[in-house]
Amino acid sequence: MPGRELKGYHGPGGKSFRMMLSGSPFGHAGSLGTGMMNVYAPRPHVAPGGVERRRAQRHRVLQKAYIIFNNRRSTLTCRVRDVSTYGARIKLADVAIVPRQFILYFPMDARERPCEMVWRGLDQIGVRFLDVA
Repeated sequence: MPGRELKGYHGPGGKSFRMMLSGSPFGHAGSLGTGMMNVYAPRPHVAPGGVERRRAQRHRVLQKAYIIFNNRRSTLTCRVRDVSTYGARIKLADVAIVPRQFILYFPMDARERPCEMVWRGLDQIGVRFLDVA
């Protein structure tokens, strides 16, 4: 194994295990080389059937945004978690009041994207961007 190991490290519950000081402790590419996973690397998503259905790879982000609806009279604060050319995964407190179509506003770069919700979970939704062919 590449890197230096800490042997005899005792974790929660007194369980002994090995830990890498450099390189990925998970044994795969995509690490920062410091024993941490790279959370900003694109993550492939494979459906339960084993086939990737997305047209473009999603990139992990953590960006504040606003859902604008009701003829621009209502807004909800949210966090964009994953984004691609064609859509995004959005986390928010109350998914029940999100309309089927809305505008997603990114205040960091003052950008608006018209969206349509394609799936809904307990605290997150998946959207497709309507301004992409």
